[in-house]
Amino acid sequence: MKILTEKLKTAEQQLKQYFEQKKQHFYSMFIDIQDTENLVNAVEKQLSRYQLQIQDCERLEQLCHH
Repeated sequence: MKILTEKLKTAEQQLKQYFEQKKQHFYSMFIDIQDTENLVNAVEKQLSRYQLQIQDCERLEQLCHH
């Protein structure tokens, strides 16, 4: 379970760093603002899912050790 948790944390951190670096570049006069907002919302939703999966793994690991 620890390996899965670490992989999820790594993936979440990589996405978060990439997203923060590139977020401002998503906004362009050539792309509809709603499309950009949809993209930003989708990435933020994925980050939230990673957090939830990490919490689930940590809880499951605690249950297994008790």
